[in-house]
Amino acid sequence: MNDRITFSADTIDQQSVEAVESDGKRTLTGYAVVWGAVSKPAADGRRYRFDKGSITWGDDVYALWHHDWSAPLAVTSNGSLTLSEDEKGVRIQINTDDTTAGRDAYERVKSRLVRGMSFGGPRSAMKAEKTDQNIWRVVAFSGDEVSITAIPSMSETSIVANSDAEKSSQGEKETRAKQLKRESDKLKLLHFGQSIRSVRA
Repeated sequence: MNDRITFSADTIDQQSVEAVESDGKRTLTGYAVVWGAVSKPAADGRRYRFDKGSITWGDDVYALWHHDWSAPLAVTSNGSLTLSEDEKGVRIQINTDDTTAGRDAYERVKSRLVRGMSFGGPRSAMKAEKTDQNIWRVVAFSGDEVSITAIPSMSETSIVANSDAEKSSQGEKETRAKQLKRESDKLKLLHFGQSIRSVRA
């Protein structure tokens, strides 16, 4: 049952996330929401725009990989995910943990195989008004997750990874890059032909 809706983007200059390793800690920081950005058609066929003040966040907001709730990367309630609003949008910071999901997310961002950011919440928690440009301006939305995704639905979000402490050999890097490329291609095939959305079982 599709009772959720998600929005995202893929342009580095606006909505972006960066991966940084410092003192043994790996973090992903960037923008999950850019004010004024217009989405590609969502699951309901509409295009949406979010302005500052249109989104509220609950106490438990999760950071996910491709909107997959089975292996969350971080959550606000334990401090591993932080959200802050500024004039540009909603900035996020994910402190990745030493798990397969955390390590893989960091490596995929770092290798630039995955660059998009997204956010979502219950469809019932959204109110929107149609504008003259056939774009729906969201006046109220309750978000409960942000996601790293290979195929975002807005044209202003992206994900970039940079590491200051990578010490693996060139051969290992190339092997890992090929493996991550295959995994990224599989993710793109899974998303092909679908509007960006999240279905929470």
